[in-house]
Amino acid sequence: REAEAIARAALRDTIVAPFVRASAPLFGRRSRSGVGADVAPRPETSDDTNGPTKTSHAPYAVCAEYPARLNLAGGWTDTPPYSLERGGAVLHVAVLTEESERPGSSSGGGRLRRPIAATVSVRSDVSARGVVRLVTDAARGAEAQTETVASTRELLKHDDPTHAFALLRAAVCLAVCPECVPLLEKDTRADGKTRTEKDVPLPDLAAALEAFTGVKNAGLEVRARVDLPRGSGLGTSSVLALALLHALHEAGTRERWEPGGLKPGERWAGRTNVLRFVKEGIGEVDARASASRATSRSPSARDAFNAVLAVEQMMTTGGGWQDQIGGALEGARLTRSRPALMPECFLSDELECLPSYATRAAALPPAAAAFLSRRLVCVFTGTCRLAATVARSVVDAWTRRAPGVETALRACAALGAEMADALDRLGALETAAAT
Repeated sequence: REAEAIARAALRDTIVAPFVRASAPLFGRRSRSGVGADVAPRPETSDDTNGPTKTSHAPYAVCAEYPARLNLAGGWTDTPPYSLERGGAVLHVAVLTEESERPGSSSGGGRLRRPIAATVSVRSDVSARGVVRLVTDAARGAEAQTETVASTRELLKHDDPTHAFALLRAAVCLAVCPECVPLLEKDTRADGKTRTEKDVPLPDLAAALEAFTGVKNAGLEVRARVDLPRGSGLGTSSVLALALLHALHEAGTRERWEPGGLKPGERWAGRTNVLRFVKEGIGEVDARASASRATSRSPSARDAFNAVLAVEQMMTTGGGWQDQIGGALEGARLTRSRPALMPECFLSDELECLPSYATRAAALPPAAAAFLSRRLVCVFTGTCRLAATVARSVVDAWTRRAPGVETALRACAALGAEMADALDRLGALETAAAT
């Protein structure tokens, strides 16, 4: 058991360390010179888009919305450490959910929507300075919850996946102050003993937020909404982590993020909007502010996918890459990963050592896609499971090189490719066959 615990800690550092050691921040203001440095407020255009700029401390909110994902074949081959050593192949599809026309009704007929959303609000006043307010909106079977975090040390308490705010804490920590995340060598003193809290000075959260946003007296509200049953197996935690990082990045930069590195035919499924503030609450979409933002292509899609891997490791859930890629890219896609550069990644400060990904979309014309959509029903049985519990059995079996585990995982990857080919053949049928 001790050996398995050490192996899990080493795996965590392999994925998290490149983000902790990175010389430049991946999320938020790229011009910040370091946590704790004096940061001038970010200039923002005035209401007259053709007029002069002015320094504005007005509240600013960004909402990022994403689909859920269905895993059709190849699952578990995306989970570290297997995917770091051998690569994986998963067939997945991004899915929208249908709102019911009548509350409490399951008859459908409502509009399609992205069921996973994160909203990040930046406030600038003395009362908000250095405070991160975390909110989980009321969802199916769960009540709304709120937590206030006022120190980086509190953000570091993200390693209990059963805690209601573990995911939000981990995402904020990786985006705002990644250098605070503990690593094995950072947690070991010269005498070999584990460092205590007194041994590890942490930066001030207020300074970190000012550096992240470029706004004096900055505070954040981070709000999550998932309109799906908790533990339903639709990839909600990883997709929500991606939505959180997306919203945090756009709120910190006040620019629209269009992920770099997408190949022709790869369409990003996430959407963001700037929201209006009405008194103390957030109101409807501010269409003008949403449309007038500058565009940034950094970080790349690959870096964002791997950042979610890091968030999952920080939470100790140890999830793979298929959920975030499945929810981020439109269509039914077969995604293959190239193994990480091992063991260089463990000692590296370069994100390039982490896995890279290649996708191909199933050749499904609209008629064939509609054919499948009409015949797809997703039923929630009411049985919930924690992904970390299921994943640990697979991870530990691979780490021990249990007999048959590699053969089984290779068969899973092959099944994903076979099913993608089957979808291609369906798409090649005459249109009349898919009506």
